[in-house]
Amino acid sequence: MKKLATTILAVSVLASSPLLAQMKKGDAPSAAITQDKAQALAVQKYPGAKVINCKMDTVKGTSVWVVTFNRTGANLSEKVSVDAQTGKVTKM
Repeated sequence: MKKLATTILAVSVLASSPLLAQMKKGDAPSAAITQDKAQALAVQKYPGAKVINCKMDTVKGTSVWVVTFNRTGANLSEKVSVDAQTGKVTKM
């Protein structure tokens, strides 16, 4: 019974921690690459791109920024992932 109470207490403390609250907002507190930097890297790789959306996600166990954008003169949106640790840009 004590183990169950300890486990419930530990989960409660973790669930209310500021770090978890930040992660729920889509922030990446441990990411080396910021959201602004991820957008800049996508535009650098695809000149003329206009960023529509950028959000943190997990792809194959790796934290990435998913950047959605339109290119000048194109009607379709495109997506790239930017590794949140290395900044590597990969077409999705």
